Amino acid sequence: MNVLGSILVLYASLSLVNCACELPSPGPFFVKETDPQGTEIFDGKKTRDDTVSFNVHGPVSLGTALLNLLQQSLVVSFNDTGYVFVVNKTLDLEEFFVDYGKVVSEEPLKITFTCGGSTRDFLLAVTPVNNFKPTFNNAPYNISIPESLKVGASVFSLKERVVDQDVGMAQNFVFKIEAYNTAGLDGRSKFSIPTATSGIVNLTKLLDFDNDLRIEYILNISVADGTGAGSLTSYTTLHIYVTDVDDQVPYFEFPDCSIPCVAPPFVSTTRLTYTGPLTLAPKMLQGIDSDTLGAVLRYRIATGNDAGLFRINEENAEVTQIRSVNNAQLPDAQFRLVIEVYKKDYPTLKSIAILTVHVFERTTNDTGLPGPPTGGSSSDTSSGTNIIPIVVLAILLVLAITAAIVILIMFRKNQREMAIRPSDDKSEPQTEEEELDGDDYNSKGFSNEKLVFGNKTTLGIMTDEFPPTPTERANTLPPLPLKDTATETMETSKKKRSRRRNKNKEPEIFDGTREYNMGMDPEFFEATDKSKIKRSQRSKKIDNSQQINITNDQGDVDSGYMNF
Repeated sequence: MNVLGSILVLYASLSLVNCACELPSPGPFFVKETDPQGTEIFDGKKTRDDTVSFNVHGPVSLGTALLNLLQQSLVVSFNDTGYVFVVNKTLDLEEFFVDYGKVVSEEPLKITFTCGGSTRDFLLAVTPVNNFKPTFNNAPYNISIPESLKVGASVFSLKERVVDQDVGMAQNFVFKIEAYNTAGLDGRSKFSIPTATSGIVNLTKLLDFDNDLRIEYILNISVADGTGAGSLTSYTTLHIYVTDVDDQVPYFEFPDCSIPCVAPPFVSTTRLTYTGPLTLAPKMLQGIDSDTLGAVLRYRIATGNDAGLFRINEENAEVTQIRSVNNAQLPDAQFRLVIEVYKKDYPTLKSIAILTVHVFERTTNDTGLPGPPTGGSSSDTSSGTNIIPIVVLAILLVLAITAAIVILIMFRKNQREMAIRPSDDKSEPQTEEEELDGDDYNSKGFSNEKLVFGNKTTLGIMTDEFPPTPTERANTLPPLPLKDTATETMETSKKKRSRRRNKNKEPEIFDGTREYNMGMDPEFFEATDKSKIKRSQRSKKIDNSQQINITNDQGDVDSGYMNF
């Protein structure tokens, strides 16, 4: 018995000695990034004396720091008979990516495993797990699109706005427009996503800002990170606002005509000699624009006005006849005008109306036509009306110029008269009260004619007032006159008086008591047909050869007469 037991013990010991350490297979082995600490990757057998170790050395692209972290995230535990290779720390791919910018799951980890004296390399792959929902960046979204956008046009792109924080997962996003909880705003009737994986929203039906009941649409959009059962989904909204565009065709307003009214007929009546504004039926022309932008409308005569009889106001559509039918020498009984209304900024958006103008004198049936015009002009006013203001202005301008010329001439004339007027009165030769030599005066012979002498004081005293002289020459002599009363004007007289007053000269009266020392004109005294002495300024100098001496034969006279 003892011998048998000893044999068994010896056999067991020999078996233990001959048992080798069990190495792992080359792999690859798999571990999820979400596996918790203690998760077993593989195990193996070993003897009591065998040591077990491992080394994470690849891929090299991960870098030494990250490889060291992965080394610490794995561990091998063993006992006398075996070992277990387990997760020591969760292999979070997102954490590795955030900290090191590496995707660990792209390549399996290369690990060298040593057990006893044997080594083996094996691969360990860390598989990603869908932990996060895809999210929309900067959501929700608001956009505006014009109502003129064509069907099929792309409205919005979503794919580039979606982010999934999962690392190592395929980015297979799937988009869908879901029902919106407010039916009146649900935009699925106008928009769609034709390709679910594209994330592009397209317009599927025409928009009409002016006639649609609403101008705002809301799309409830979902995105999933896959199509399987484990896919995760997120939601956001896309608000689409429709903006007005000047795209409506203007039209002419016409009673009982559906909108927009197409080529409504208008009528009017004129006379053969009439020019002026036309009255239209059933109403005057007026354009309508359904757009809310307030576009400016303009009007024009497109056809039918070859003779130039009519003109239309481009702003208010008033039609005026500017040339009469008789003046144009036309035989027509009516004229058919095609009138357009169009948008000033978009002239291609236009519509027409038909205006038929009937000539009253040539119309046999005027039923339904407006009455012929009673006002206006019977002659053409195409040019006369415009030229009247010009003519009036021209006349006024001529009158103003004429008045200015007359004023200028009068002013120049006054200036010239003032320039030639002397300061002293020398306009006419005068005989000043110059010195008369008595001897020379007496040497001249006298006739028996009555003479009148005098100055400013004695003018007008006749010779009858003097006593007779020895020579009996016409009784007595009057004072010598100092001016020619036959030729002197009133103006000259006034000037002389004024000049004398200014000089403060005393009146020199010839009364016969003293010599008369003033100048004289001998020719005047020799003339038989003059009774007054003419004053002259032909010479201020005394010519002794022409002096006249007059003897006073009365002796001393108390009355103080001349001493000749």
